[in-house]
This record gives sequence, structure tokens and C-alpha cells, in this order.
Amino acid sequence: MLHSMGDSLEEFLKNVNHLHYTLERTYREANFPLFEITEAEDAGDTTASKVTCLSYKSSRGTVLGPLVEGILPELAKVLHNQAVDMKKHEKPEEGYNVSWTLTTSALPVEEGAAATTAGEGEG
Repeated sequence: MLHSMGDSLEEFLKNVNHLHYTLERTYREANFPLFEITEAEDAGDTTASKVTCLSYKSSRGTVLGPLVEGILPELAKVLHNQAVDMKKHEKPEEGYNVSWTLTTSALPVEEGAAATTAGEGEG
């Protein structure tokens, strides 16, 4: 299911609110956070990487912000073969609890992983 939410971390994050809305239908008492992803104002040289701003709002305030910081880099690596560097803003975007600048870049493909992937489906 998570693979179908986008081909990059940016696409995934643009769709995560839709996932939360779907889950709210089943878990009516749950309070899911809201995420917004936008182009970073000062992206600089983005030839090898993508720079975006991720903002997070939750009824729990900043309590689960560290969870987001822990999950996103691993999610980017496992689902999209991307590295992500997160830099927390001193002051979040207006209306949000926490904001980060995300810099994502492709991870090098390991020979072993490429060989395993190439051999899948053969047999």
C-alpha cells in the first residue's frame, strides 16, 4: 500500500493526508496529523537533490515531531531508495507545530541489490 502512494518521498508526503482521511473512516476517534509539503524558498543548487519544506500539525503539538524525524529517512530509503536530510526550523511555518527543510537525493544502487532485483521474477 505504501509503495502506491508515490514514486518519491515528495509524492508520498503529498499523499499521506489522503491515507489519514481514509483511516479516519475506520478509526473515527483517531486524530491524525496534517502534513504540508512545499518547495523550499531558498533551494540553492538542486541539480543532484530536491529541497522541500515539510510542515506538521497535530492535536498533540510537537510531541510526535521526533517520530516523524525518525521515520522519514528510513521510509525514503526503503520505499524510494532516497537519502533525506532533515533540518528543523527554529520557527515553524504559520499554522503548524513543526517545520523542516528536507533535502532528498538518490542513494547509489548496490551491486548485490541490483543483482537480486534483476533476478526477481525469473525462475
